[in-house]
Amino acid sequence: RGEANRRFLGDLQRAAAGKSAPARRGLNLSWPHTDMSDMPDAPPPIRVLHLEDRQRDAEIIRDILEAGGLASDVVHVDNRARFESALVGGAFDVVICDFNLPDCDGLTALRLAKARFPDVPVIIVSGAIDPVEAVQCLQEGATDYVLKQRLERLPSAVARALTEGELRRQRQQMEAQFRQAQKMEAVGQLAGGVAHDFNNLLTVILGYCGFLLETLSEGDRRRQDVEEIQKAGQSAASLTRQLLALSRKQILECVVLDLNAVVANLDRMARRLIGEDIEIITHLGPE
Repeated sequence: RGEANRRFLGDLQRAAAGKSAPARRGLNLSWPHTDMSDMPDAPPPIRVLHLEDRQRDAEIIRDILEAGGLASDVVHVDNRARFESALVGGAFDVVICDFNLPDCDGLTALRLAKARFPDVPVIIVSGAIDPVEAVQCLQEGATDYVLKQRLERLPSAVARALTEGELRRQRQQMEAQFRQAQKMEAVGQLAGGVAHDFNNLLTVILGYCGFLLETLSEGDRRRQDVEEIQKAGQSAASLTRQLLALSRKQILECVVLDLNAVVANLDRMARRLIGEDIEIITHLGPE
């Protein structure tokens, strides 16, 4: 009956904190051991920071994690100062905290861990915990709490916390990619609007260049200047077409390019931009 009451109380605490209760299993103090030495692609051991003032309890929890098939590298600390030092000095996959310690309680340890590693799951382990404090731990970010009378739950609680953390990281990455895609779409729309207005100005410039070329004879020295203006306008028009393509307002057309002509144009532009101490050598292919 006492076990049933503790189980019912745990469900009420998790429901008050908005967290789902773990799947029920019978009380079984033997865990299947997984020999990971024979696995060629065995994952690296999880890094565990364990705050526990009793050495014997720390050893039991280490053995339980190993018996549960979790290869772990446990860093054990027994007071607040060493706990804070470990948080500063290393990165961890999961933090396990005893709730009652001489110089620190579980809530304080939880807040310290979350301040340093907001995304790292924290599991509270205690022999006795007030229901109100248990709910507060879950509300302030604890992934789960495990009573020392039911430590057989600890391996599954750690595995679930790691899985949920990985899913959360993947979701955050996808959200970041989605926000970046939205930014790129906004940039494309802005570029399309600017390119459209700029293209109108280029139409006027190129039109007047054409009019001037019709009035200038082939031997006129000013004709070359106007032709350079026309080439610059055509290059700018090509740029606007690329911007319109970026904004998805223009269909891309595949055309055959004369790579020699492209390189020659770039060569002339680059020679005007770089310093005299830099030599450009081009090797064009046969026509």
